[in-house]
Amino acid sequence: MNDRLHAVYLIGKKDFFETIHSLGIYLTMTLSFGLAAIVFYIFASQIKDSVLVMSRPVDFIFMFCVVGISFLYLAVSSVTSIAKEKGDKTIEVLFYGPVDEISFIFGKYAARILSYIFILLFSILFILFSDFFVHLGIPYDFVKLVILSIFLISCIIALGIFLSTLTSSVGGSIVLLIGFFVILFVIGIISWILSIIPIGMDTTIDLIRNIVVGILNAAKYVSPLEYLGIGWDAISSEDNGKYILSILYSGAYSLVFLMASVIILIKRGAKQ
Repeated sequence: MNDRLHAVYLIGKKDFFETIHSLGIYLTMTLSFGLAAIVFYIFASQIKDSVLVMSRPVDFIFMFCVVGISFLYLAVSSVTSIAKEKGDKTIEVLFYGPVDEISFIFGKYAARILSYIFILLFSILFILFSDFFVHLGIPYDFVKLVILSIFLISCIIALGIFLSTLTSSVGGSIVLLIGFFVILFVIGIISWILSIIPIGMDTTIDLIRNIVVGILNAAKYVSPLEYLGIGWDAISSEDNGKYILSILYSGAYSLVFLMASVIILIKRGAKQ
């Protein structure tokens, strides 16, 4: 167990330091802060003109500009993580000594969680600095939103790593990621269309519609965006029970996909 934890630490440390020494994470923060500055300016103008209609502007800025952009960056980073190792033929070298599939997967996961926390620390400083001049007001439960965001980002990291185990090329892994969200989008459209069909036209049609809508609604929970919505609703409604459930759902989602990644890597082998 100690050897495995040490292997997770080493793999996580290696990937994390590679990330913070690369350009991608800083471009992500630059884009995030630039967009946040624009939104801060817009909200400040609305306050000046007494037309601000959003009750939690700082929460919106954080979720949209920080979490949203980090979500996209870490989705790509995660989905290419293992595929890149396979493409470079370096993955086989790692599986010696205490390194096994579990330590490898969880090391990759830990590195990306640390990368988000790295982004998060600078983002919080930027938001506090900006609000010092704009005076939008930091909500008293902002810390809860920050903690929740780590669990929400964890979902896309786990999903990305899972998809990365399914292919041996970086391009293929990105196609898988795009395809995954396209399918979820189509499912959402079909579910909406079926939900507006009038009830009572035909018993058989009603039964089929209800079954299909039920299946499609269940399929939505495969999307990490669903947990983003649950978490945002919990914060907005100040529902602590729903907030805790959102964290538990996100944690369970992440664990399921990480363990599925381990199983696939064991079944397919490191070289495939």
